[in-house]
Amino acid sequence: MSKPVLVGICNPLLDVSAQVPLEVFEQWGVQNGQAILAADQHQPLYAKLQNDYKVEYIAGGAGQNTIRAFSWMTGVPKKGAYIGSVGDDENGKKLREAAEKDGVDVHYYVKEGVPTGSCAVLVHERERALIARLGAAEHYNKSHFESEEIQGLLKGAEFFYATSFVLTHSPNVILSMGQLAAEHNKVLSINISAAFLVQFFWEKLEPVIRYADLIFANEVEAAALGEKLGWGSDLKEIARKLGEYEKENKKRTRTVVFTQGAQETIVYHNGQVTSFQPLKIAVERIVDTNGAGDSFVGGFLSKFVDGKTTDESVAAGHYCASECIQLSGATLPPTNKFSYSQ
Repeated sequence: MSKPVLVGICNPLLDVSAQVPLEVFEQWGVQNGQAILAADQHQPLYAKLQNDYKVEYIAGGAGQNTIRAFSWMTGVPKKGAYIGSVGDDENGKKLREAAEKDGVDVHYYVKEGVPTGSCAVLVHERERALIARLGAAEHYNKSHFESEEIQGLLKGAEFFYATSFVLTHSPNVILSMGQLAAEHNKVLSINISAAFLVQFFWEKLEPVIRYADLIFANEVEAAALGEKLGWGSDLKEIARKLGEYEKENKKRTRTVVFTQGAQETIVYHNGQVTSFQPLKIAVERIVDTNGAGDSFVGGFLSKFVDGKTTDESVAAGHYCASECIQLSGATLPPTNKFSYSQ
C-alpha cells in the first residue's frame, strides 16, 4: 500500500442530482455553471427535488471528486488522501464507503449532531448549477488538522490541494497548509472554486493565493479575478498576472491553469502562456458536466505529482474530464485508457 503523495481538503458533500427544466434554475436564482451556498430560501429545494424529479445520489464535494479522479488516473490505492468533515450519519458513511472504494485514503473529522452536507445539482441540457448545503462540512475542527494523524499525513506528502470553498468556514486551515508547504518547499495547489469567493471572501482568499504554487480556475472564476484586481477581461493576461502575483515561497514558480469547458485551456508556466484544446466529444455523448472541472484537476495532478510535463498533465486533465462528462455526475468508467505521445 502506497503512502499518500497528495493530500486534499474540501467540503465532502452528497450530491443530489436531477434533470430539471430551465425554469427551475430561474426559480431558485441560479445560472448554468454557477455554484452557490444555500440560503434560507433554498432549504425547500432538496425535498422538492426528491419529490418532483428522478434524483441520483452521488458522492461529491469538489475536492473529494478531484482526489477520486486522481486515484482513478494513478491506479494506485491511497496515493491520494482527503480531509473533510461529515456528520455521524448514514450519508457520512455512504461518502466514506464511496471514496474508499475509489482508492482514496479518507481522513474525515466526524461532527456529531450535524447532518452530512449535501449539494443540489440541477442539470439542464448537459449543463449544471450547484447549490450546496454544507451541514457538517462547515464544522471542520482545526484540532483535527493539528492532530498527530493529519500532521503525519501532511509530513509524508509532497503535494497539497485545497479548494477555496473551505475559506467560508476554515480559512486558517488552508493558510496553515500553505505555511507548511512554504516552510518545507512542498507544492500547494488551490482551486478558486467559485466566483462568489473572489467577490465576497477576497480578504481570506488573497493570503492563500500568495502561498499557492499551482492555481486552477474556470473561465467564470478567472474573469472574477480579473475584475477584482483590475486586470481586464483577457483571460491570457489574467493568467499571466496571477502567475506573477506576489508569492511566499520564492523557491518555486507559480503555474496557473484556466479551464473553459469545451474551449481552450489556458496555462501560464515558466513565464509563458500556452493554450491547449480539450478533446472533442460529440454532443450526443455528453450526459452532464457535473464534476468535469474537478476531474480535470485530478487528471492534471496525477501526472504533475510524478514530475511529468505541463503538456502531459493538461492532456491527462482533458482525458479525465472527457470521460466524466459521458457519465452522470462526478463519476468515471471502470477502466482508465489514457495514453500520451508528444
